[in-house]
Amino acid sequence: MQMASVSDDFGPRLAAVVFEPGEDAGSGVDAILRQTVTALRLQGARVGGIVQVIGKRWSACRRVMMVEDILTGETLKISQDLGVHAQGCILDQAALTDAAAMFRLAMDRGVDVLIGNRFGEQEAEGRGLRAEFADAALAGFVVLTAVATKHIDAWTAFGGGFAVTLEPSPQIVLDWAVRALAARTPAQVDAA
Repeated sequence: MQMASVSDDFGPRLAAVVFEPGEDAGSGVDAILRQTVTALRLQGARVGGIVQVIGKRWSACRRVMMVEDILTGETLKISQDLGVHAQGCILDQAALTDAAAMFRLAMDRGVDVLIGNRFGEQEAEGRGLRAEFADAALAGFVVLTAVATKHIDAWTAFGGGFAVTLEPSPQIVLDWAVRALAARTPAQVDAA
């Protein structure tokens, strides 16, 4: 897998931080996204969107999943307890619609950078926040998310050559975001 360095040309400012599935429920990549939000804000960037929050464990392999609205701090539970023997997806489709609305509201508020918690199974299958990621990138926003290695092929197909993957390094992610912001055209800045 080819990952972008900060010197690569990255088209419409769309990137995903790669993580291994099962890596402490992705908390490492969530910390990187949060650090990037903080660092960009310190540099004067307006950042919005949603980051994932992992809640209490309800079974040996399942945890409550929530997202936090970066602008308001509001949290939204996006998982549903289907019981200890459930094998299917625990994501609550109605809650995912609400999470997408949070993401779109950040677009409407004129942020510079949009964070989406994951390009995961839902997005790989054409659902979830997939449309929001595409709309934001096409509108000129810098868009950053996370993708598990098992979904990189779907991410690559979705990006159509205009999206990159980033190593899970806080400095690499921040450097990419700063360069992506600086590389926006005046029309992209006005659109965002």
